[in-house]
Amino acid sequence: MPNDVATSPLIIDTAASPVGTTSGYVEYVYWYNPTAIGHVAVVQDENDRDIARFRCEVANQSQILHIGRDVGEINVPTLQSGVLYIYLRRTWHRKFEAV
Repeated sequence: MPNDVATSPLIIDTAASPVGTTSGYVEYVYWYNPTAIGHVAVVQDENDRDIARFRCEVANQSQILHIGRDVGEINVPTLQSGVLYIYLRRTWHRKFEAV
């Protein structure tokens, strides 16, 4: 299944930087079904700062993290197994100009 970045949650099954043209408020990141002990999944913002970093300690046990922060761009440089579900609330910025 290819990455699906058109809806929330974003569904990521392969590493990608950036993940489409995404920005907004990240509520949760859910790592579904990592397959092997020691596998890693990393989600970063546009400045390469970690939003979420997972390490599989029990095979096939999913993990979830509450994030609660705005990001300008989402990158997934590492996804060794499983699928990431990134729950994103889009923020729309409007530019108002004087008439």
